[in-house]
Amino acid sequence: AIATCAGSLVLANPNNPDGRRTDPETLLRWKDRRAADDAWLLVDEAFADADAAPGMAPHIDDARAMLVFRSFGKFFGLAGLRLGFVVGPRPFLAQLRARLGAWPVSAAAIAIGTAAYRDSGWIAATRTRLAIDAAALDALLARRGLAATGDCPLFRLIETPDAAALFERLARAAILTRPFAERPDWLRIGLPADADARARLDRALAGG
Repeated sequence: AIATCAGSLVLANPNNPDGRRTDPETLLRWKDRRAADDAWLLVDEAFADADAAPGMAPHIDDARAMLVFRSFGKFFGLAGLRLGFVVGPRPFLAQLRARLGAWPVSAAAIAIGTAAYRDSGWIAATRTRLAIDAAALDALLARRGLAATGDCPLFRLIETPDAAALFERLARAAILTRPFAERPDWLRIGLPADADARARLDRALAGG
């Protein structure tokens, strides 16, 4: 069992909430150095679809103790579909399937997810749009004296001593952000959906 393997590494890549990304070569070097220890590498790539880089899945093989988790809802904006998957060594996946039984995913979710992943044109266009919208959000934050200290195409992390007050002000404007109890100076701001949403965020940041 993975839980009994001392020294195993669980990593979100890109990381949430700061968006930090570790390149596959670095992760593979870590894994190969620990191969004799039976240490597992578990990579959560829930936010990875926004990036065209292939991630860690191409490096999976039956001899390498590594699992990759993907979440459908973040990039495709369909969190209610409750769809995700794990990529790993086939012998381990067989054990996992035997323990879990039939995975409770609806036929509709599988059909929608398959169609979405096959739509390469939409995926490419959305990645381009996210980059443009993220740059617009950066400019908006800069105008209000804020700057991202961490980022992903889907969100920005800002650091400010006024994070708690800013959270309350934005919430009163019906804009939900994510505060962090362990870091009260952090606030994660999701990418506004369009120009109107950016304008509403701009007004709220200005105190209007």
